Amino acid sequence: DRHPILRLNRNSVFEYGSSEDNSESLRDRLQFEKMTNDLYSLILQKASTSDSGNYLCSVEEWLLDPNDVWYKLGEDQSGLTTVTVQQPEFKMQVDKTELNISIPEKDLFQLSCNVTHRTQDDSQFAVSWFAWKVKEGVDQKETILKIDHHSVFGFDVSLDGAEGMNDRLQLERPSNGLYSLTVRNIASSDTGNYYCQVEE
Repeated sequence: DRHPILRLNRNSVFEYGSSEDNSESLRDRLQFEKMTNDLYSLILQKASTSDSGNYLCSVEEWLLDPNDVWYKLGEDQSGLTTVTVQQPEFKMQVDKTELNISIPEKDLFQLSCNVTHRTQDDSQFAVSWFAWKVKEGVDQKETILKIDHHSVFGFDVSLDGAEGMNDRLQLERPSNGLYSLTVRNIASSDTGNYYCQVEE
């Protein structure tokens, strides 16, 4: 389907299309430039795969007569520009070293999550820590801590029963892509298999 993106009317006022493709996020990524009186440029920033498609511009020529009345002389359109936005090759890797440690009660242990490779240099990460624990003979998965790509913390205590751990946790980020989660004042109930999951 053909959807209008941006229109510059004869009064030099911008108008945006009304289709779903013209959300506020799309409008924020559009940059219009008038290079010369006859040359116009539209730049779409931060392109995503949903921006793929065939693009063209349509031009109407208007003239203002001596009575200040506009009348249309004609219209024409450009050829199609086919744009294909490709996803970058996914390259992120997380260190998968496995450890087996024993610690006395009331002590602490650290959980490292190391992103060794990333797809793009400006990528942001969402990191979650989980634990598999045996309770009443049944393996149960608990969410220990979540950090979204905006560095906002979350504790899913109501969902996974990790209540009581959040005040014993300390998160550090020694370097870009390296996260260290410390669990303090540990108890036998903290016994389990821990791992981190990373989204880029």
